[in-house]
Parts: sequence; C-alpha cells; structure tokens
Amino acid sequence: YLAECYMHGLELIVEAVRQIRGESPNQVANASISMVTSGPMVTPVSNCILGSEETLS
Repeated sequence: YLAECYMHGLELIVEAVRQIRGESPNQVANASISMVTSGPMVTPVSNCILGSEETLS
C-alpha cells in the first residue's frame, strides 16, 4: 500500500490516472478528466486536474 510509505495522497493520483486510462476496477463510464483534492480540510489544500490527451488539447 502506498499510504504505508507516508506518501499521503499519491494513491489518489494513481486512481485518477487509472480512471482516465480506463484501467480502474471501479471504472467511471467515459472518464476523460479527473480532479484530485487532498488536505486537512483547511488550508493548505492541494488540487490536481488530470485529463486524457484529447480532453486537454
């Protein structure tokens, strides 16, 4: 598990990429963009938006 290495939030990025690639075991239909938000519910909070090549072009 990635979280056991104190890489908090990285598993969220991995899942977002899997969704966009269509490789997730819990796949969202037609996923082409994904937003990951991580943080302690107050600032500082991190956001990351990922998308397929077609979506981002």
